[in-house]
Amino acid sequence: MKFALTFLLTMLFGLAHTAQAATWGGGTGNWVSDNWGLNAPDGSPGDATYTAEGAMITTGGVININPSDSIAVGNAVVFVNNGIINHSGGTASYGLRLDMRTQYNLSGGTLTDDGSTSWRVNSGGEYNISGGSWSTTSALLYQGSGLLNITGGDVALGAINMDDGTHTGTTVFRITGTSAGTLQALTTRLSPNTGGSSEAQFIFSDSGIDAWTTQGGTGSLTLTTAGGSADLVVDMANYSTAGVQNFTLFDYSTASGALAGTFGSIAVSSNANGAFTLGSDALSLTPGQYFIDYAAGDGSDIVLSANNFVIPEPSTLLLMGMSILAMCAFRGFR
Repeated sequence: MKFALTFLLTMLFGLAHTAQAATWGGGTGNWVSDNWGLNAPDGSPGDATYTAEGAMITTGGVININPSDSIAVGNAVVFVNNGIINHSGGTASYGLRLDMRTQYNLSGGTLTDDGSTSWRVNSGGEYNISGGSWSTTSALLYQGSGLLNITGGDVALGAINMDDGTHTGTTVFRITGTSAGTLQALTTRLSPNTGGSSEAQFIFSDSGIDAWTTQGGTGSLTLTTAGGSADLVVDMANYSTAGVQNFTLFDYSTASGALAGTFGSIAVSSNANGAFTLGSDALSLTPGQYFIDYAAGDGSDIVLSANNFVIPEPSTLLLMGMSILAMCAFRGFR
């Protein structure tokens, strides 16, 4: 009897542990993980029924926010130091502060807040957006080395501040390809903090690149402050269209604050010769040159003009070689 009771309690505890139901600020949802814990007042993993305490996700493993979940964090500070959050559907609304020091991977669903949240990234943390929607009127603050990586989905932020706080790491803003939807912020500050560095990275797909829009009546795009200037890194290794092409990287046409500063350094790589060189005129670029115009389009765009040329594939080179040999043989025969 004692053995049976012990076995029953163990089984029930195991079931309760694997089907963890979290209630944060009134919302409910099932958070499933291999190994994670919340510093709830009673120390029980998965027990987060409070609204005014700080939650600390400190253990390894993965937290999955699924399409059927609806998570609402109230007046709580959430630090993610080790565990990874995979958000593939449903809704997650955070209150007060979400501090990412590992990875928040949004591939579906909605990520939002109550309008007073401070979104932060530091210590190598990442927000990876490949789908879904991240919509907030609040700011994303870089407070150390961190990454905002956009490969898809919709991203509409109140602001991006890469020079917030005091840090000496490298902060990165990255857009890859053309699969994303809305990409915008009211205020975009890409300039680094004193002692640190910052990079705006554009990784081309074969179809090109999406532009980042600074919008709103009081919006602005800042590349240079007292801490220095942001660096621009463009990777065209996967872009195979040859010839002179124009690509809008930043659109600040509706921002009254317009543009402040220029990039500190510009590096453009291609699938042709590995590195582009700066040209003086976008209309007369030789192969392997690029030109950056800070007032292109309607006068409020940063546009990259690049003369991309592609090294033929080995099969094409072989065919060309055979054609040349055939021509030579034909001339010799004559």
